Amino acid sequence: MDKKTVPFKILIWAIVAIAVLFLFQPEIANLLNNSKEVNVFGTNIKASEK
Repeated sequence: MDKKTVPFKILIWAIVAIAVLFLFQPEIANLLNNSKEVNVFGTNIKASEK
């Protein structure tokens, strides 16, 4: 019988990504406000039209 283990590497990277989003929230918001279009995972998103 094989024991299934929790993929700790994936869990750690997910926690790091969430922490980065919270730590750099003002910088990310400023970046989105200053850009007209953002490419996220191959999808173009219109962020601002100033």
